[in-house]
Amino acid sequence: MTPQGPGEQALRKAIVTFRPAPDQTPQRIALWHLLRDRTNAEELRNLCFILGLDYDALPGTGRIGKAREIVTHFDRREELDALAAALHQLRPDIET
Repeated sequence: MTPQGPGEQALRKAIVTFRPAPDQTPQRIALWHLLRDRTNAEELRNLCFILGLDYDALPGTGRIGKAREIVTHFDRREELDALAAALHQLRPDIET
């Protein structure tokens, strides 16, 4: 193993500083994982109905793509809490 120079040490420290800790996953990523892993296509359609979105008009392809686009839609509007609340309303067994 070769010794690290001061520049490389500073770079590694900066990477660690800006990388979120595993328990600090951004809300949009956490919601996407929940939608991707814990819902089916019909539940995503029902979620869109609750939220007033047209599922078929979302640009994503397939269930995972639609889940991503639902999260993106609410992230752009800074309304991820509304999405989380609707998901909890639809599926109370899913902790958001």
